[in-house]
Amino acid sequence: MMDMKIFQKRITYKTAAVLLFIFLFFTVGTIYLILSARGEKESKATSESTQAATESASAQEATSSAESKESSSNGDPELEEESAPITLPPSGNTVTITASGFSPATITISAGESVMWVNNDIKNHWPASDPHPQHTDYSGFDSLGISTGSSWSFKFNETGTWNYHDHNMPSRKGIVIVQ
Repeated sequence: MMDMKIFQKRITYKTAAVLLFIFLFFTVGTIYLILSARGEKESKATSESTQAATESASAQEATSSAESKESSSNGDPELEEESAPITLPPSGNTVTITASGFSPATITISAGESVMWVNNDIKNHWPASDPHPQHTDYSGFDSLGISTGSSWSFKFNETGTWNYHDHNMPSRKGIVIVQ
């Protein structure tokens, strides 16, 4: 009778081990499929949102330009000041944020130009002026966070070499050189 109990315990342990293996196998497989599908959706959404942002910015520039021409024909100086065209960063003044960091890590621009940071990672990022965590080297250069698929622009009026970092991951760094 004693031998039967030992045999039953061995079967129970083996069964539990097999069931645990099957459970883990399907759980890991399911997680992999979910993450793969999520990555494809985010990649598609990111490219669509970047394209939409570019189209929206072009539309804003065109609208602003049209408004500026309208106000010029009215001859009202107050309206002319309010409808000044929006200055968008030149296409080369874009920094992409990915899982591996800022690209390009160093960007050179002219004083008065803007740089746009585009978050193409699945995590939120927070470009900000050095030092961490004060962000005081360049006053106002602090995005306060950029969510996935979003962008943020900052206009650099002061010449110099401006180091920045990702507040969420301070070891990730970049440089803006303003000439």
